[in-house]
Amino acid sequence: MWGGNFITESRPTNFHTFTTRKVLVGDDTPENYREVTAAQRKTIEANDAAFEQPSEELIQQWMATGRNSDLLEHTAYNHLTGFFEKGTLKDITAGEARRILLYGCYRNNRYNPATRINFALDKQYFFADGAPADAFYRDGIIHEACVPGGLQIQAEPTRWFTSCPKLRRIYGSINISWGDGKMWNNIFRDLPMLEDIWLFNLAVSLNFSDSPMLSHTSLAYIIAEKTKNVAITILVHPDVFAKLNDETNTEWHQLLLDAADKQITFATT
Repeated sequence: MWGGNFITESRPTNFHTFTTRKVLVGDDTPENYREVTAAQRKTIEANDAAFEQPSEELIQQWMATGRNSDLLEHTAYNHLTGFFEKGTLKDITAGEARRILLYGCYRNNRYNPATRINFALDKQYFFADGAPADAFYRDGIIHEACVPGGLQIQAEPTRWFTSCPKLRRIYGSINISWGDGKMWNNIFRDLPMLEDIWLFNLAVSLNFSDSPMLSHTSLAYIIAEKTKNVAITILVHPDVFAKLNDETNTEWHQLLLDAADKQITFATT
């Protein structure tokens, strides 16, 4: 495999190895490796040499957080890579882990602890008259957000998750049974990377038109978990709308049919 330069791991690690030739064995694939120049190797080796093993106390504090949202299943310290892990993030440094431990349950649009994931926010930090405050508004760092599982929204939020350019997942099932089909335009706007969200008892129309990567799993969950007898509309990105209406894409098109039975209409801008 390859030749010249050096071959090293492509996954996040503080313990790189280098070789000039790699023979793939078993389930090993080329995607597990990358080719680097001599200058790049020197930089990587310098960074690896500067790595300091985190204290056992910090590791134990991290592991004690466990699952802090009903859908967030993975929390670990990986001794093979020297990184902390939570959700799908596998490259959390000790510094970021400390920030998450210190500030992870508090966030608003005036204070951002510069972490890519948070602990499930305590309701006292972001509820006002039944609606979430602007907890993640214009958060340019968050990748995976956590809210308390079964969270019930009883009033229209203004900009709860608006304008988070890197947000991919929102862990924690969210109950939006309050409402009468009215369109909530701003709560999930300007989220170009959003893939996964879990909403149940949906009784309001929502706008996901800025999210071309919204997953089949998210829409299937919304449809399956809608229980109220109220007609709603979900605005989706043109890419998502095209998949829903593509009769040859049976998995996605079935969502369109299932939604009709639940008084859900998909539309696009």
